[in-house]
Amino acid sequence: MLNFERRFGSMIGVACLIGALALPERAYSQSNAFAAQNITNSANKNARYCNLGPWNSGWLGPKKQAQSQPAITLSGTDLSYYKANVEPVITTLYRLNVSAVREGQVAPLKSYLLSMASKAHFTKVQPWSPQTYYGKKSDWLARYNAFNEPAFYGAIFLIAAAQSFAILEAHLSPQERQLLSAWGEKVFNAVEGAPDDDKGVDRKAAKAAGFSSWGLVTSNAKILRAGRTHFRGVIQRDIAPDGRSRFFSNGFDGVELKYMTMTYGFLTIAASALETRGEQGFTFNAGRGSLAQGLEYIILRTFNPALRKNIASNQTYMKWKERPRHETAGSWAFFEYTTHSAAAINNIPSLSKALRLRGGEGFFSGWYGGYTSCLILRQ
Repeated sequence: MLNFERRFGSMIGVACLIGALALPERAYSQSNAFAAQNITNSANKNARYCNLGPWNSGWLGPKKQAQSQPAITLSGTDLSYYKANVEPVITTLYRLNVSAVREGQVAPLKSYLLSMASKAHFTKVQPWSPQTYYGKKSDWLARYNAFNEPAFYGAIFLIAAAQSFAILEAHLSPQERQLLSAWGEKVFNAVEGAPDDDKGVDRKAAKAAGFSSWGLVTSNAKILRAGRTHFRGVIQRDIAPDGRSRFFSNGFDGVELKYMTMTYGFLTIAASALETRGEQGFTFNAGRGSLAQGLEYIILRTFNPALRKNIASNQTYMKWKERPRHETAGSWAFFEYTTHSAAAINNIPSLSKALRLRGGEGFFSGWYGGYTSCLILRQ
C-alpha cells in the first residue's frame, strides 16, 4: 500500500506517451481500449502486470462456488459493506480474460460466459434494503430504494462481460454471438428497468460505464445510447466548473474524494467507449465542468490536502491495494483508460501523477475493468 501524500518525481515513460499522443483536441480517441487486438497488444507489452495473484476466498468465497445465479442478489445489512453474488463471477471473468489473452486458454472463458447466457442468469435484480450506513441507523435508510444497489452491481457486471465478449468474439459462431448479445440485452433491461430514485450519481455513472462498454462491443445502438444518456446526464448535473462533484461535496464529510473517485472512475470507462465511436467523452462540457476537469480535481486534492478548500481536509479511505480485492475508494485502475485518449492526455495536466500510482503488480479492480495494468494500459 502506498501513501497518497508521497511526493512523486517525473516519469519519463509517461512523458513520452503524452508527447506521442499530443493530437488536436477533436481527435478524442487514439485507440480502442475495448478491441481484442489492442487488449492483446497491451497484455504482451504489460506481461509483468498480468500475474493473477491469489484468489481472495475470505471475501469472495471458495473459487469453485463462483457460479452465476438467476438474479443479482445482495447479502449483509450495512450499505457501506455488503456482498453481491455477482462479484465472485466478475472476478472470475477477469481472471479468465487474462488467461485467454496471455495463455490462449479461450475455452474456459467461452464455456463460462455461454453457460450464463444459456441459463439467462443475472437477468433479474432482487431488491435489498440496508439497515445501517457505516454501522449507524438513520431515518433515510427506511426510504432507500431497494433496487439501487443490485442494479448498480448489474451495471458493473456488464463492464466485465463486455471485455470477455470482445476477447471471445473471433471465437464465436454466429449463433453463439447472437446468444450472448441477446443475453446482455436482457441484463441491460433488468438494470435499466429497475426502479431508480434518480439521486445517486455514482450509480448513474456505473450504468454509463456498463451500458457504453456492452453497447460498444456488441454494436447495440440502443444500449450504447443509454450509456451516453447516463454519461451526459451525470456530467451536466454533477461536475462543477472547478471539477468537484456537486452531489458529493455536500453531506459526505470526510469521504468526498472516495465517492468522487468512484463516480469519475465509471465515467472514465464510459468516456473511453464513447470516444471510440467518435463522440466527445473526457472534454464533453454542458456549460459547467468536464470529466477532464473532474479528474484533475481529484488528482490534485488527493496529493495536496491544502487544496481541499470546499471539502473536508481529512479524507478517509485514501488508500489502494493491488491485489487481490479492489479497494473501491482508492483504486485508480480506471485512469489507465486515459492512455487511449488524446483528449484526456491533452486536458488533464496532472495525469502523469495518476498514471504513476501503480505497484509492482499493477492494478486490479473488479469495478473498473479488472486487470487494467495488464489488459488496458497503453504504453
